[in-house]
Amino acid sequence: MSENSKSVDKSETKSEKSFASNPPFSLEISPEKLEVPPEGLLEVTIKNPTKQPQYIICYFDSFYFLVDFKNADWHQEGDTPSAAMAYHTLKPGETYTLTIGYDNGKYPEKVRKCSTCNDQKRVVRDDTKKQRLDPKNNIYYNLERPEGVLKIRQRATRMDCPVLLSRDMDIYLSEETEKYRMLKEVYLKIRLDQKRRRRWGETLETRGCATYRYFKLEKDDESEFFRSYEEFKSDNINPETFWGKVLVTRCTPKNLEEFDKVSDDEIMKLKMERQAPYFLRGHIINVDDLQKVVEECWGDECQCGMPRLRTREEMEKYLEAEAKLEKKSVQNVVKSEKPKTIEESKEKSKKSPNKLPPPEKTTPSSKFDNVESANKSSENMKQEEAKIEEKKAPTTPQVAPIPVEKKPVVQEKKNKKKKKGNPCCSVS
Repeated sequence: MSENSKSVDKSETKSEKSFASNPPFSLEISPEKLEVPPEGLLEVTIKNPTKQPQYIICYFDSFYFLVDFKNADWHQEGDTPSAAMAYHTLKPGETYTLTIGYDNGKYPEKVRKCSTCNDQKRVVRDDTKKQRLDPKNNIYYNLERPEGVLKIRQRATRMDCPVLLSRDMDIYLSEETEKYRMLKEVYLKIRLDQKRRRRWGETLETRGCATYRYFKLEKDDESEFFRSYEEFKSDNINPETFWGKVLVTRCTPKNLEEFDKVSDDEIMKLKMERQAPYFLRGHIINVDDLQKVVEECWGDECQCGMPRLRTREEMEKYLEAEAKLEKKSVQNVVKSEKPKTIEESKEKSKKSPNKLPPPEKTTPSSKFDNVESANKSSENMKQEEAKIEEKKAPTTPQVAPIPVEKKPVVQEKKNKKKKKGNPCCSVS
């Protein structure tokens, strides 16, 4: 093999490695510039020129326009009704078409699984919204341009590369007519109101193209209640975010320009005054039909897990019943700890004191253990007897006895008594 061929092989292997680590965006998108006409729709085509199937994800949001992702798996995403997300797989050589324009219709709802009813009796609220969204009501749109953006993500499948390749395409208006000049003024006012709403405690965060609302809770006990609300059963919604959305939706003033004339402390005072009627001893109650706002904020979640608020009268009865149950349980605990009658306590005092239980007999593990235990028990018995004897001994000191000296016995009688001599033997 020649040196030239070797160098070519090395360059090919290097290119393959670089492709695997950072593959190029291989989808063909037309037109290259997304210019939407003031009337009608713009048709966008995505083609897969490769020999491998390509999985794509599309994000869209716009203040002026709506999108139609056609036969892809798609739905509305986030708190802006104009934002949408789509999933689709393109076969080799296949093309996919979507449209962008003012005249597109309502988005399909996102159907999530319900763990409570196992999707067998899933109930979704009756949606009576208009087919076409009025941009004036898109008050949470958070992108810097009213025309919006289309983002396309491609998942490369060659050599098992997990990298998502991206192409972000800004959307343009081909001609600004009087209708769009008016919409632009509305857009600018909405952006100003979002800054004012931030002083009320509501912020916006955009991920991808989906924008979400977040709310600042003023008290720790409120957040603790929101997390432990007994009737909140959804696993897809954060309780603190949900109840914050309900209260902000109901209590935020419509004329936000008034905030420009007051301080932050005055805004906070107004916020607490507006929220106070909807609380009773730390519980949210159904005042002025707040349940309708709950249904609106619950969105496309299954109705089986949606909280049902009590009225003020129902909540007072509920809390009264809970207080009685708690009081009764405390009384039962006190009764169980005290003797029932005086006679019963006297009978207990007359009874003989409880005898100590006999020592437990433990089986020795071996004959040596048996001997050792016997020796130990005998030693313990001796020690106990010695202690008892010490206790019996008198505590008063005693005088030691004086020893008596023993006198030597004098044998005077023996010396005085001499044997008488035999007269027959005596010598005269």
